[in-house]
Amino acid sequence: MPKLQGIDHVHVYVQDMQKAENWYAKILGFKRVKKYEFWNDDGGPLTLEDSSGIHLALFKRDAEPDSNIAFKVNGEEFMVWKTHIQSHCIELSISNHSLVWSMYFKDPFDNLYEITTWDYEFVKGQLGKT
Repeated sequence: MPKLQGIDHVHVYVQDMQKAENWYAKILGFKRVKKYEFWNDDGGPLTLEDSSGIHLALFKRDAEPDSNIAFKVNGEEFMVWKTHIQSHCIELSISNHSLVWSMYFKDPFDNLYEITTWDYEFVKGQLGKT
């Protein structure tokens, strides 16, 4: 079986490109990739990237079926993300999946996001303190 190297990019469907670009920068730290702007000029995606190299390809379209994009973090970062998301008054839910913890929230275009950690015991202890 050939091996995959990882996720190259994720398609995200939005109704307002400028609003989306601002939200992804402010909430998740994604920035426009200048060298790929020409794709958006031709009706293609606006490519955003975070500091770890994850790419989102924003497409302007009417609402699409729900999708779920999950990002992996360690336990300490999970707690930092929880505080960060809540500081922006974004509704989030946290689920105990027995082996992992996940937090779920939506962007302004109803796309579902998940931040997951496998540092189960650490987060269990931290959540017990709050």
